Amino acid sequence: VDLAQDLRALLYQGARELLGNIYKHAGATCAEILLRYDGDQITLRVDDDGTGFDLADATGVGAEEAAPSGFGLFNIRERLGQLDGQLSIEASPLGGGRVIITLPTTHDPAP
Repeated sequence: VDLAQDLRALLYQGARELLGNIYKHAGATCAEILLRYDGDQITLRVDDDGTGFDLADATGVGAEEAAPSGFGLFNIRERLGQLDGQLSIEASPLGGGRVIITLPTTHDPAP
């Protein structure tokens, strides 16, 4: 798949940030990464079997007044918004957290 440079960079940085968070904070023994291309969108899914985390504290989601402490996830979420992407966080079937990054494969690159 030939993706625009900004999409490739965001997917790489997102995976790196998510795996770093798992290593530093989750106490996980297992993590899984799935990268899926569906023609008009690409999805990066990261699951772990760790302790999970407070959603509002990690991203500011669900607590509009709270300042997020996890700047990495907050920054990724902001960049995704600029590219019409989405970030969702939920419980993983592995027992820890699941983060899903979804990006459209067609967009107007930033100037």
